Amino acid sequence: MKLQTNTGQMVGIITRVNKMGNVEGKQALSQAMKDIQQNNFTEFDKLYSANPDHVLAVWSLDQLALLDDFQPVILKILEKIEQVLEQGESNNKNLYLSLTLLKRVISVSLEEHETADQYWADGENSLGPLILNTLDKLLFFPGFSTPCSHKDLLNDTELGSVFSWSSGIGTEDFEDSRRFDQNRIAVVDCLIACFSQSIYVTPQHIRQNGIVNPWVAYFTSLQTPNTKAFLLSLLNIAIRYDPIGWGIPYNHGWAPDTNERFMNDVIRLLCILLEIDTINENIENVYINLLKSFFEEHDFSPMANFFQRVLGNHRIANHTWIPGSTKKLYIHQEAVVLLWRVLETSEIFFDWFLNQDVLLDVVISLCYFINQGKNDISHHGFVGACIYLLFYLSGSRQFSVQLNKPFTGKLYTNIKSKNCNHADIVIEVLVNVIKQGDDNLKPLWETALIIIDNLSPFVSSINKEVCRGIMSIFHNFSKPKFIVSNERNYIYCTYLFEIFNNILQYQYTANYDFAYSLMVNQEKILKLHNSTYEDYVNYATEGNFVPTEEWYITWKESIPFETSLCYISSMAKEIKKIVCTSAEDEQIIMDYLHKTTIVGLLPPPHPVTVHRYTPNPGMSERLHVFMWGAIFVSKISLYRSEKLKLFKFFDAK
Repeated sequence: MKLQTNTGQMVGIITRVNKMGNVEGKQALSQAMKDIQQNNFTEFDKLYSANPDHVLAVWSLDQLALLDDFQPVILKILEKIEQVLEQGESNNKNLYLSLTLLKRVISVSLEEHETADQYWADGENSLGPLILNTLDKLLFFPGFSTPCSHKDLLNDTELGSVFSWSSGIGTEDFEDSRRFDQNRIAVVDCLIACFSQSIYVTPQHIRQNGIVNPWVAYFTSLQTPNTKAFLLSLLNIAIRYDPIGWGIPYNHGWAPDTNERFMNDVIRLLCILLEIDTINENIENVYINLLKSFFEEHDFSPMANFFQRVLGNHRIANHTWIPGSTKKLYIHQEAVVLLWRVLETSEIFFDWFLNQDVLLDVVISLCYFINQGKNDISHHGFVGACIYLLFYLSGSRQFSVQLNKPFTGKLYTNIKSKNCNHADIVIEVLVNVIKQGDDNLKPLWETALIIIDNLSPFVSSINKEVCRGIMSIFHNFSKPKFIVSNERNYIYCTYLFEIFNNILQYQYTANYDFAYSLMVNQEKILKLHNSTYEDYVNYATEGNFVPTEEWYITWKESIPFETSLCYISSMAKEIKKIVCTSAEDEQIIMDYLHKTTIVGLLPPPHPVTVHRYTPNPGMSERLHVFMWGAIFVSKISLYRSEKLKLFKFFDAK
């Protein structure tokens, strides 16, 4: 006997049953959400037996915003987590769903100042500490975020390095435990959601109260057995990630890369945990304290190579022979912030880093980002972060000396310097920010000139294109119309003359291109020196600033003319004798400069002045806003953009 079935009919029946079940399930979940919005939790447990995708569809941010009171919902979720923790056996599905629901509820609840304050209303007995302590327990919960075999190794003092989520810095090689990464991502995501209170406060609030919000302040002061193992985990997850792998083209297209998402979130969390509050300097931060003493010298190379790899990835991926063949990372903005944090925190790593060739690759990547973003308003915050990081580095003499090494790679930008050193590239890129950059970058002009000023006593040679660029901006900055357009605009000429004098006094021997440029522009230099108060009064009506004679005398005396004027006056007499106003004049002058000594021509060398970056509330605020802007864009599904207060968000669509 044969059993006959109509396969198509059966499939149709099954499909209709599934659709009906889905519809009924979604309706039940929607009704449960309505009950929860009215503080009725009788159907709450059914969420954990339903399809997680359906649960999350109902628990949307807009639906959660309708809750009158977030606290009962959060306590109910924490109760579900605590049940699993008390059992001592991981129920991964329930924990994962609880964390996903928790991060959404917290994100929405932080939108309003009054609600956010309720998390800390009763000090350490408040809901905020309860949430963070619960998340801390989940960082290394056996079977969920760490192997079950580690259960017997848990203790109340300090977890060993074997608990690190990945081997690397501060650990020995051990069995890979990356099978727990999805659960670890859920915990990290939830922490970032908690710390997101920062995006719902105004810049004015930060200026008055500092950048660290109560969530970050509490968590970074929490010295638990997990703290060291957690920091090791974050660092090693980031450092071990390699987007290139074996270098096979299009290897990133074969399968989803969960490691990349994990690395991205880890870098963001590190940026938050290692943030320094310059207003509230007395706040204890256990992660910063650990990082200060963390590194052994053999750990430095993996850390430096990580920054070289991540920051260089964009430049390489954008310019491959086979388009799209190399995986492009989108964590470069946060990586720049993290590099700053690490350099600022660990002096021993900073000193080592300045003496390595990997530093030069990082500098080239920063220059690439600056050059690519100088005319794109959406990248101006990132351009500023890169320039400020160069300023931070330029405060060290060793940094400037390193830049004398020849550049033999590819920058993939439209800079003109050829056969140059690394200093040429840095200076040309900064000059181009001033000459070609968007007007919104004007606040960065002074910092750009300070960096060049810091480099100038130590850079052995500057090529012809860079010299022309420097003289081009001098031409613009020395015009009376420009100087009088703002009370402080003279400061640009002050920095430029410091640059001129540093090169003449300390690096003249191989800088004949610069010396030639100085002589070509001698009339402009003399014109500025000989300008009178009346020259500036004539332009006063074109701007809001009204120049006074006192203002004129003050800035005129602040510009160090003497060294440059001595050089020009001494050389001009001799050059006038040998030139014949022909096409060969440039070479004649260059030959003369090559064989002429300036010993005895200049005044005694002035002390070398290096402008060093010092932490300050203004810079901390800018970096804080930029960091959270980058985090917001990368995790935009977690937030409702209309509720932002720290910055404005404009959707390009």
